[in-house]
Amino acid sequence: MARFRDEYPEAYLGQIDAWLSSEEKHINRIGLNAVTPLLESGKFEDIPQLFNQLAKLMRGELTPLKADILGIIEVLALQAPDETAYFLGQTKKSAGENAAISWYIRK
Repeated sequence: MARFRDEYPEAYLGQIDAWLSSEEKHINRIGLNAVTPLLESGKFEDIPQLFNQLAKLMRGELTPLKADILGIIEVLALQAPDETAYFLGQTKKSAGENAAISWYIRK
């Protein structure tokens, strides 16, 4: 995957987007697991798009994906703390009394 990510970054991002947009949770997990190395590489700049994808996944009921999503939020909080705090606040505000969103914010 690292070679694909490095040699074809646009295709890699497109594939991650497809994985995160899937209705299948196991496919979402593949996308979530592909995001962390990308963030850690320092070569990822489309954080707003990632926030949009995460917000969709976070609004669902607490699923087996919660640990994967939380891991990405933690990496984002280290790399872009202000943007991540804003994202979490906006997501909570737009989701209302969503227990799943509240869980992520408490963590």
